[in-house]
Amino acid sequence: MKAGDLIRYRTVAGESFIGIIVKDPNYHREYKNFAVEVYWQDDGSYTYEHMNNIRNPKHNYLELISESR
Repeated sequence: MKAGDLIRYRTVAGESFIGIIVKDPNYHREYKNFAVEVYWQDDGSYTYEHMNNIRNPKHNYLELISESR
């Protein structure tokens, strides 16, 4: 994962939101693990998302949908 990749967040109600990774993976002290910063297009917010949550199929609420070159 790197800046420019797209991720999708799915709610339990079936809604989907697209986010753009804006910073390459970096160690996040609060998570005590690596995370990426994501810009969410629907509301203009920025969040940090745990990389394991995006990569792990058990966490089906987040998924990588498009990788930049």
